Amino acid sequence: MKKNSYNLDDLYTQLRNKDITDISKVQFAMLEPSGDLTVFDDQSTFSLPLILDGVIQKEQVQIMGVNEKWLDQQLKSRGYTDLASIFFVVTRTGAYTLKKNRDNG
Repeated sequence: MKKNSYNLDDLYTQLRNKDITDISKVQFAMLEPSGDLTVFDDQSTFSLPLILDGVIQKEQVQIMGVNEKWLDQQLKSRGYTDLASIFFVVTRTGAYTLKKNRDNG
């Protein structure tokens, strides 16, 4: 938040604008490049990309509570050893979805 000059007052203002009155109910919040706040409450399920265009998204890997070793094991168990062949991988609570690049078969 500091990196984006965003403070707690800004956070609470945007939460109130989304009718969220109890911050303890926020499971995950993301400050978008547009400055908007995306919020998932404790009743929401959400997914984040772990790989985009063959590149591991390290911050999202950490946020989702997995690690690169787990991701590597999951990919190898499905026969993927080349990240460049993967268009995206998203995860939701340990399950994941993978989409291959069209260019790589």
